[in-house]
Amino acid sequence: MKKIFQTFLLFILLKGALMAQTVNQISIIPTNPTASDTIFIISDLSYRGNCPFGLVYSYTDVTDSLIQIFPTYCGYWDTTLCNSVDTFKIGPFPNGDYHIRIQYHQGSICPISNFDATIYQVDTSLTVSNTTSVLPDINLRFLLRIYPNPAKTQLTIYSDHFNESHEYHLRITNLLGREIFQSSISQTELTINTTDWKEKGIYFVSIFDEHHNKVSVQKIVIE
Repeated sequence: MKKIFQTFLLFILLKGALMAQTVNQISIIPTNPTASDTIFIISDLSYRGNCPFGLVYSYTDVTDSLIQIFPTYCGYWDTTLCNSVDTFKIGPFPNGDYHIRIQYHQGSICPISNFDATIYQVDTSLTVSNTTSVLPDINLRFLLRIYPNPAKTQLTIYSDHFNESHEYHLRITNLLGREIFQSSISQTELTINTTDWKEKGIYFVSIFDEHHNKVSVQKIVIE
């Protein structure tokens, strides 16, 4: 009886870990693509898993007007809360109406990641026409991976763009705009100790290039 109860409890815990996934935002850029545009889909996903590996791989399948994207993340046995902002490039496509389905998967082996479980699915639509494209003021190629998010004692900020040949500047502010932390970055990864931060809540991580242009901003939560 005890063994049955333990098995049932393990099932509940694993089910809770798998279900605790949230797609915070899906952005399609440009918002009104033409038949000559490459289309970028930016996904902001919160999930429980092995944060340092994040997105392991993805593939896209296009059948008639259905565009399916299958991203796979690492480590569904891990209960660490992660945040991953990823860009999927599709197109160009002929004029017409399309249905986009993003089916998030999670694997058990890191960093290879077997194709094991569907953790979330998002459906949205896309129209390709001859109207003028609208591009927002955002650097699509500069995306951050911040984990864990929410954080308690420390957080790690990672980007492939951080390197010794280009110096970036990081600035963290609270909701009132008051600066909490700032640092220059010349390596791909930076770990920040947050134990001395007096206030729990929402903060914003902003990255500036050597010309003082803001190239990325992301929300974090300190618990």
